[in-house]
Amino acid sequence: MKVPDGYCFLSRDGTILKATVPLLAMLGTDRPSVVGKCRFGDFLDSETERRRFAVLCLEARRTGRVENVACELKRADGLRVPVNIDLEARLRPEGAARLLKVRIEDLTYVRDLERGLVRSRDAYFNMLKDLHASLAEVRELLNEFLLAFANALDAKSHWTMGHSERVAGYCVGISREMGLAGKEIETLRVAAILHDIGKIGTFDEVLDKPGKLTAQEYELVKKHPDKGGTILEPIKKMKGVLPIIIHHHEKMNGMGYPGGLKAGEIPLLARILAVADSYDSMIADRPYRPSLGRERAIAELKSQAGTQFDPAVVQAFLKVLEGPRPTSDPTAPGVNLSRNSARSVKKTSFMVRPLLKKSP
Repeated sequence: MKVPDGYCFLSRDGTILKATVPLLAMLGTDRPSVVGKCRFGDFLDSETERRRFAVLCLEARRTGRVENVACELKRADGLRVPVNIDLEARLRPEGAARLLKVRIEDLTYVRDLERGLVRSRDAYFNMLKDLHASLAEVRELLNEFLLAFANALDAKSHWTMGHSERVAGYCVGISREMGLAGKEIETLRVAAILHDIGKIGTFDEVLDKPGKLTAQEYELVKKHPDKGGTILEPIKKMKGVLPIIIHHHEKMNGMGYPGGLKAGEIPLLARILAVADSYDSMIADRPYRPSLGRERAIAELKSQAGTQFDPAVVQAFLKVLEGPRPTSDPTAPGVNLSRNSARSVKKTSFMVRPLLKKSP
């Protein structure tokens, strides 16, 4: 609680001639011990402060007033009191300076408030740090869950082992090359990891069929984007991911599925996913054909730019493919997957296949 201001009058040599009760309380003393016996400077904290106060008293007598002098008073019990002082000269009728009126404002309350605010600020920032750490842990857990889920989904068929994770890496590289914002990149990365989630409802024998699909089987496969959207729709945080997953098989000429969207009608992030998904599929072995290889896959992207694929996305992806080799984490920010990707995908497929054949 703020205490009342204290007042006193000083003689020419600084002796306290009058003092109010609030001032005596600040000093921790009584009137008989102070009035006429002590100089105001006796209660200042150091000799430097006493000299400064004497100079300010002279200035006040010369100009009539000096305000906002910050200093500390030393109480009779040795405690320090932060104060703000105003000096006002009281003149004789003939104009000669005689007394100084001193107003003393106790700043203890203000200082305590400031310290409380500092403590509150520090506590708030510490809370934010804890929240940030907790959020980072939740994000890491979510990321690990998404990758585990995608790997489990890809494992339905040894032909697609690691497909979703590689596609996510391509998408991150393309989106950075195109200058997309961080939030868009993260949304696209999650969509890429989950883009084939709708295949949960597709029969394994269709996915692993070594020959050409029948019209009925192809119609079944074409339902997986919509099924993926249906699976994720109840999750509010996946709202931005849904249109990417649903429309990643659309084509620029409107001949894709499920909506038959054309060009700019197709969400940009879905157009990026379409290129990344198609490229990884082309360079990987499939039950109905061996890998096309990197050069042929690139030629296919170029030939279908404007018809199936967005030309701007294809151009950005070609720059990504010419970049440095991938890191151990294909979803790391700024990752670029190079020409070694085709060989590594093909090698992985052949390594996994014999192991799966031995399983009952």
